[in-house]
This record gives sequence, C-alpha cells and structure tokens, in this order.
Amino acid sequence: MNNKQVEHKDYYRAIEDSSQAITLEPDNAAAFYRRAVAYRDLGQPLRALQDLNRVITLSPDKEAAFYQRAVIYDTLGKPLRALQDLNRVIELRPRYAAAFYNRGLIYDTLGETLRAIEEYDRAIELDPDYALPFNNRGNCYFDLLQPERGLKDLRRARELKLDKSLPFFNRGLTYYAIGRSDLALKDWSTAIELNPNNAAALECRGQSYAHLAEYEQAIEDFDRVIQLRPDNASAIESRGHSYAHLAEYERAIRDWNRAFEVESEHELD
Repeated sequence: MNNKQVEHKDYYRAIEDSSQAITLEPDNAAAFYRRAVAYRDLGQPLRALQDLNRVITLSPDKEAAFYQRAVIYDTLGKPLRALQDLNRVIELRPRYAAAFYNRGLIYDTLGETLRAIEEYDRAIELDPDYALPFNNRGNCYFDLLQPERGLKDLRRARELKLDKSLPFFNRGLTYYAIGRSDLALKDWSTAIELNPNNAAALECRGQSYAHLAEYEQAIEDFDRVIQLRPDNASAIESRGHSYAHLAEYERAIRDWNRAFEVESEHELD
C-alpha cells in the first residue's frame, strides 16, 4: 500500500467513524463537520457541502462551517455564494484576518481591485505579520499602475517570510504533493530543527507520522503544536484521530469535542 492509499484509508476511516456517530446521534454537528472535512480532503466537495449544510442547520453560529463552505463554493466556481458565507464568518468573527484575506481574493478574481485592496487592508490591520495580504495587495497596486506602493508591499511580504525554515517547509509540501512522504518528512524535520516553533511544520510532520501509522510520534508533534497554539482546532482533532487509532477512545473523544468547541467559540485567533 503506497502513502496515498494510507492517507485515503485514514480519510475513509474518519468518514466511517463519523457516520457511525451520526447514526447514534443524528444531530451531532461535530460528527457532520468531521465527515465534511474528510470528504473535502478526498476531493468530494459536493458530499462535503451536503454535510456542511447540515452543520450550519444544527449550529447556525459555527463560523468554521461557513468558512469551509465558502472555500468549497469558490472551488466550485460560485464566488458570490462564497462571498455570502465569508460575510457571515466576519459577522461571527469580526477580527478573523483570514476571512478578510479570502474575501479580498474573491474580489480580486472578480476584477474588483479596489474592493480587494480594502479587504487586504483590513486583514493587515488585524494581523500586521500576515504576509499573504501584503503580497496580494502589492500585485493589486501593480494592476493599478502604482509600482512604488506595489514594491513596498512585496518587500514587506518577503521580510515576513525570512524564516530560514520556510524553504524546507515549502519543499516538504511539494514532496508530499507528489507522493514522496519520505522526503517531505525529512524536510519538515529540518524545518523544525531550524525553527522549533514552526507550528505548521510540526503539524504537517504529525500528519505524516499519522499516515505512516506512527501514532505516538504523531501525538508528540500535535502536543507541541497545541502548546504553541492552544486553539489550533485541526491539531487537536488530528491528535484525537491518533488517540483513536491507539484505542484511547476517551482521549480521542475529548480532543474531538474540544476541537469543535474551539471553532464554535471563535477562539482560533
């Protein structure tokens, strides 16, 4: 079995576990959300969309479900529906920089450059160390024939990406995408050596360990991510899956419930 098959097996297991939970408790919003994420990662957006609709019916204030649905709508070529969901996310979490950034991306795609800049402005105001909106705003300024402002933003974006661990982290993502999990794992480990506080690299390495069925090592990495970012719902949820594979079901359920609470209580900032 290759690494991609192992990864897909984990997603199918998540779908099976969530479906069983839904059978026992048909109004379990957390189970619908977990299943939606698994469908999304398997490249089944319509099934994910169906489950996210159910989550929103059960938990109308769960901004994570609106956010995920917005991403899927955008992927399906429905930017106006994506905008509606992002508007709802911002109503629920007015200081969520990523939502403003993504709303800017959609406006940019629709050719509404000035509105896109307004969204990137707001994202930067909320998170001054957020490199992506600087990068995209810089490109918008070039589109508006304002190269000096564009260069200034692009320089700032590069400054924010000077972490020496990032090239290894990014190359690890590329290796993983082409099925070379062994090389991805090596690069993520190097990134962590260079920057032990690189939570993204720790989480990716943890996911990779989990896909290789090395669940104890995965839990160690997820523990570290959660120490660095206590409200990282994806790391908490992933740790829960690793506990479940080790038959530590009480810990798994506790992590899954906590992940759902974190998202629902708007604590991800």
